[in-house]
Amino acid sequence: MTDLFHIKDQLTSDSATGDGVNRLVWLTVRVVMAVTTFGFFARFGAGLTSWAVGDMIAPFVSGALGVLMIDVLAYRWNSARLTASTLPQINIATWAMYMDLALSTGTTIVFVVFATSFLIPSGELLTALNLMGLAVGTLAFVGNFFGVAAYESHAAETQAAMQSARLRAMQQKGQFEIDQAHTIEVVARTIEEATRQIPDQAQSEAQRKAIEYFRTPGQEVTRVPFEQNGSK
Repeated sequence: MTDLFHIKDQLTSDSATGDGVNRLVWLTVRVVMAVTTFGFFARFGAGLTSWAVGDMIAPFVSGALGVLMIDVLAYRWNSARLTASTLPQINIATWAMYMDLALSTGTTIVFVVFATSFLIPSGELLTALNLMGLAVGTLAFVGNFFGVAAYESHAAETQAAMQSARLRAMQQKGQFEIDQAHTIEVVARTIEEATRQIPDQAQSEAQRKAIEYFRTPGQEVTRVPFEQNGSK
C-alpha cells in the first residue's frame, strides 16, 4: 500500500528530532554537572593535590581530577555496562555508575548551594567542607579502582582462564592420587611377598648358621660313634 501522506517519513523524522533533543538535554546536564564538580573540588578539594603540585595550581588540578574520577568515569561505566560480556560485569558497572552519579549529584548540590547564596563558609563549616572534599575524592578514587579491578576479574577471558586453571589443578590432583594409590599398592604387595618368603629364607639362614657354629675354622666336623664313646 502506497504511503501517500509520507506518514512513515514524518514518524522517522520526529523520532530523529526527539533523539536529537534528548541527546542535547543529556549533554547539557553532563556539562553542567561536570562544571559544578570541577567547582566543588577546586573550592573544597584542593587538599587532594596541594601536597604534590603546590597551593597555587592545586584547585585546578583537583577540579580536573574530580571531573575525571566522577563524571567521566560515570559515562565510561555506562558504556562498559552496555558492552559487558558477563552478568557480574554488568552488575559491577551498574553499581559503579550509580556511585559516580551519586557523588556527582552531591558535589553539584553542595557547590550550587554555596556558589549561589550569600553564605560564605568559614571556620568549622569550611573545615567540614574541606574534609568532605577529601572524603569524596578518596571514595571516588578507591571505589573506581576496586570497580575496575572487579570488572576485569569477571571478564569472560579471565573467567575462562580461571576455569582452565582449576581443571588443570583437578587433573594434577587426580594424577597424584592415582600415583599415590599405585605406590601404596606396590609397597603392600612387596611386603606381602617378602613376608611369604621369610620362613624359607629364615630356614636356610638358620641351617647355614648351625653349620658354621659346629665347624672349627680350617677343620671338618668330627663325629664320634656312639658305641666307641660308651666303651671308654
